[in-house]
Amino acid sequence: MGADHNTSLAELLPVAITSRLDLERNDKGLPLRPANTTFFPKGIRWDTSPQAYCVDVSPLKPGVEVLATAAEFPAIVSQSVGKGRVITVLANHFGNPAEESLPYWKWNDWPRVIATCMVAAAGEYKKVDPPRIRKRALNPKEVNPETLEIESAVMEAKEFTEQLKSAQKNMVDADMARALMATVVDNADNVEDLKIFAEISEAAAPYLDASFAPLARKLSASPHAALRMIGYKVIGLSGDTTCQGLLTAALKATDDVNMQRAILISLGQLGAGESIPAVRRYLNKGSEKLLAWAALKRMGDERAVPESIALYAYSTRAILGFQSSYWGQYETNTRIGYRMTPARARAASAQLNSTVKARDRLIFDLQYYVNSLDALTESEIGAIGDFLRSTDSRTVAPLAYTLCGRLPKDRAEAFCQRLVDAKLPQLRALAE
Repeated sequence: MGADHNTSLAELLPVAITSRLDLERNDKGLPLRPANTTFFPKGIRWDTSPQAYCVDVSPLKPGVEVLATAAEFPAIVSQSVGKGRVITVLANHFGNPAEESLPYWKWNDWPRVIATCMVAAAGEYKKVDPPRIRKRALNPKEVNPETLEIESAVMEAKEFTEQLKSAQKNMVDADMARALMATVVDNADNVEDLKIFAEISEAAAPYLDASFAPLARKLSASPHAALRMIGYKVIGLSGDTTCQGLLTAALKATDDVNMQRAILISLGQLGAGESIPAVRRYLNKGSEKLLAWAALKRMGDERAVPESIALYAYSTRAILGFQSSYWGQYETNTRIGYRMTPARARAASAQLNSTVKARDRLIFDLQYYVNSLDALTESEIGAIGDFLRSTDSRTVAPLAYTLCGRLPKDRAEAFCQRLVDAKLPQLRALAE
């Protein structure tokens, strides 16, 4: 935990960080035991002797409760922070497990231990607070977007461009964002600095909703890519299925990956079955395959889940590769960065940023895919169950726990029983 010293996380952690690696290690094993017998549910088989081999032994802060120990050392601890609760696992995966011992992360009941901690930390997780919109006041020193919308027609290009840059700072809500986007669309040929299209589009993104629908077709027809992308996003948000043909035509025509992603997400939001053939054609040559499969599922393509679950599993493993690549590049840049030429340092930084973007994009796609599995048919559940039963990839196991929590109780129980003979013990545990 030493890397979290002097960060915002340090305040949340239940320990006082005293060094970079304050660890206790024993490759023979540190038996994991409950310290609070009322916290964990009955039925967890602690007597199977799960072992940790390394644990952080940084001093506990006052008021921290020990929930489980590894030998005599705290292994899982809890503390109250503000209105919430933080539960931390101090055991880690370091060490070389002795033969015949049972590493806690391979223990069948470990998922139940983690699930108990997550529910406790979440508190009243079923209680949803109504959304609150924070009001921001207009800056009187900057241009009012609604005023600019009226006055823009009589401005010269240089003045209009400067006014746009000022008005962008006053996009404080959806009304102002909509007014400025309308002004940009109607006066795009009067802009001197074309980079401002991308800047305004990015600043407007948090405010996009169905109220932008009247602008969607104008934006989508713009010769400027940043404005077209906003138009495609707005179509999805507006739910205007009459535009699905416009989106599929754009998907076929563009080679821009970011544009393809915006279009696929919008097609998924529209959920129009008429777009299925176009998206399936995209799968033949397009790179954003997991996102395309998620869109197909949202459109009602009954074959999407059985045909894509293997790609989802592969993608969960790919995340580990991205993480490994990121840390390798980060450590290299940190260790020898001072010896690099400026050109080499820029190239290394660009490579690291590219890795981060690719990793974050894949994380989004995995989450988007899982969120698409909210209304499964029996055949789709069967396809997922059959795949999970035969896989030996641990990275896909969390999907089973997600579905068990999402399905109605009777369907969840039936799904779990499909996993009684699964290869992975984490999955067999669901059927017990």
